[in-house]
Amino acid sequence: LTGSWNYDTLWPTPAMMNAHMLLDVMGYHSFVADNLELFKRCQGLTKAPGASYELHPGYYSAPRELSSVDWLTDHGAILHGVCEHALLSGDRTFTRHWLDSIIKACDFLKDSRAATNHAGVQGVLPPAVATDAEVPGQAVWNIAWNYKGLTSAVRLLRQLGHPRAEEFTEEAREYKSVFVEAYRKHVETMPEWTDRSGQRHRVIPTMLSGTELINHPFFLDSGPQALVYARLLEASDPLIQTSLAYYREGPNTWLYDPRGNMHQRAVLTHEISSCEPCYSFNIFASWEAGDRAHFLEGIYGLLAASLSDQTFIGCEHRHGISGLVAPGALMVYLMRLAVIDDALEEGKLHLLRLAPLAWIREDYETKFENMPTEYGPVSARFQLTQDGKVLRVDWQADFRVEPEAIILHAPPVEGLEKLVVKGKTYKVKPGEALRLK
Repeated sequence: LTGSWNYDTLWPTPAMMNAHMLLDVMGYHSFVADNLELFKRCQGLTKAPGASYELHPGYYSAPRELSSVDWLTDHGAILHGVCEHALLSGDRTFTRHWLDSIIKACDFLKDSRAATNHAGVQGVLPPAVATDAEVPGQAVWNIAWNYKGLTSAVRLLRQLGHPRAEEFTEEAREYKSVFVEAYRKHVETMPEWTDRSGQRHRVIPTMLSGTELINHPFFLDSGPQALVYARLLEASDPLIQTSLAYYREGPNTWLYDPRGNMHQRAVLTHEISSCEPCYSFNIFASWEAGDRAHFLEGIYGLLAASLSDQTFIGCEHRHGISGLVAPGALMVYLMRLAVIDDALEEGKLHLLRLAPLAWIREDYETKFENMPTEYGPVSARFQLTQDGKVLRVDWQADFRVEPEAIILHAPPVEGLEKLVVKGKTYKVKPGEALRLK
């Protein structure tokens, strides 16, 4: 179930965030595997939530008896959750058990993208419901999550040497190419807004086709920032930077009432959504860009404002709905990426890239122990010497798959001169990156 108060049904997308951002990252692999089984049993029993879709044997969804509002994102989130679990756990029994199901799920995406019985952009997933607003369209929220699931499946299939790995690799390439080209063209049709300096910008859309809800808070929560998480656009892309500026300093910020409710126009407050903090996917743009200030502001924003500091229970939004795991799941996953990052670049493992300076101390050894990654479990310990000039770093790994490179980042600690890594000393400047053997 998604949560304990008002969420005693199943929204698979945030439930999958709980699985692959929190439970798998913290090593609860058997619990995740047991709960994923529900989606395998009901695969193909429900039609996707759009007029152009038909019943398909590969479609993942919540079972009817638990379903709340079906989103097309659910298919991609479940596919990603299943494949990410296989990659993080290294459980080959699980992978063999799910392999046929994963292939059918990829076929659903390939077949759906090839459909022509809709008036939307051809070559993109047909219009479908993406949020609880139940407005069908070619929503970036749907497109991002399903691309995320497809590319996770591709990584797993490549690792297995599966005969259809290259076919789905090409499908993912075309999926991205067609969408990005169409999205850039569509942006040029959007209205403009003016920033405080008088410069005009396009409003960056949440739909490729369909009705935009520009004044609805979901315009942020299911908006274009998810495209960075999915790796459909880079954080440096002008569209993403313009979108970030809209929520940080655009017209919504002039109208926002901090005493108001969740249904007003959304803004970023200390880098988290003023509506639903668990969908603060803007933090992934800061993570990819290496924007330390905004990235850490987002993590601490989640810690301060999405969890009760009395009960540690997560909340969906202000004014009441609590008992939700997803805000803490996002926060924990981002904390792990700050120190042990297997997601930034395929084939590369980054250590300490965005570790908060508060965790780098003379009087305390910070420990990340036995953290699951797609390469295998990784541990990292680090502590400053008393003079603050040397950072001692010890790391271990039990790799199932060897990364192409391991990159250790010297934190931007003022006065830092050296890293001592497993007894070997390196002269460094704050912020410098070392490629380790």
